[in-house]
Amino acid sequence: FNANGLGDRSKRREVFKWLHRKEDEIILLQETHSISDTEENWLQDWEGTRILFNHGASNARGTAVLIRGNDVTIDKHVNLVEGRSSLIEITYEGTKYCLVNVYAPNNDDTSFLETVFQDSSGRQKR
Repeated sequence: FNANGLGDRSKRREVFKWLHRKEDEIILLQETHSISDTEENWLQDWEGTRILFNHGASNARGTAVLIRGNDVTIDKHVNLVEGRSSLIEITYEGTKYCLVNVYAPNNDDTSFLETVFQDSSGRQKR
């Protein structure tokens, strides 16, 4: 979900209310405009179990993974590109999943995609 900025607390609370009505266990957000100084406020506003952040700036970028409930186990969380993409490996109801949350830049920078699709050892995936 492209949030188009959630730095404003009243907007964030309204979006979180809307997302809670969806009853999804895991929600991937892009363009959050989150910063580390406000993480505690985000956690209070979400009222879920956990948020995995990849901060951008207070007025640009940022991704987040919102998790509700205790049925999701986080096995791995790696921020691939600061404020732009994260890889999350989870176990949910006994099944392992690999999620990639991407907020791609709006230019033709192919190095961004190359970085996103590299594995942890630095080899490019084919």
